[in-house]
Amino acid sequence: MVRRIAIILSLTFASHAANAADGMAYEDNKLNFRNCQGENVTARSFGAKFSLSRAGASPSEPEDAIEFATWDGECAKFSWDSDKSEFQTTSHGAQVGSRVVKYVAWDGGKWMATRTGAGFYISRVAKNNVASMSKSNFANAAQWLKRSDPNNFGAVTLIDALTKAASTE
Repeated sequence: MVRRIAIILSLTFASHAANAADGMAYEDNKLNFRNCQGENVTARSFGAKFSLSRAGASPSEPEDAIEFATWDGECAKFSWDSDKSEFQTTSHGAQVGSRVVKYVAWDGGKWMATRTGAGFYISRVAKNNVASMSKSNFANAAQWLKRSDPNNFGAVTLIDALTKAASTE
């Protein structure tokens, strides 16, 4: 009986440890993402503009919009609308405003970010081996974030976006 309880407890803790290893979220002053050419680049915000850094090159002068690889492998641009406090994402000629931007990070994973003052709050939603996103991906990421960082304004913004995506995607 004691052995069965020990096995159940070890499986429970291993399951929770595996789930915690999948999640990652933090505040940073930059976004590390893949651009439309597949290069790993870094963007830092300067007010409503972004400075882009590439390996082996000096940072660019701040730009209004930055090209990035989307979760579905498309190329899009994002900018920041200070008046509305939201990203403006342009893809296929259509512009959409949102408090979050979804992008592919250096690790190939699917990440989301929101602005927090001069920086960003970012969270990995899925590792690079997840080909398509489902409602459960969004719901699991929202639950993980609620447990991990429920009082951070940036986390709350992402939790809201993930919860909405879980109910509509």
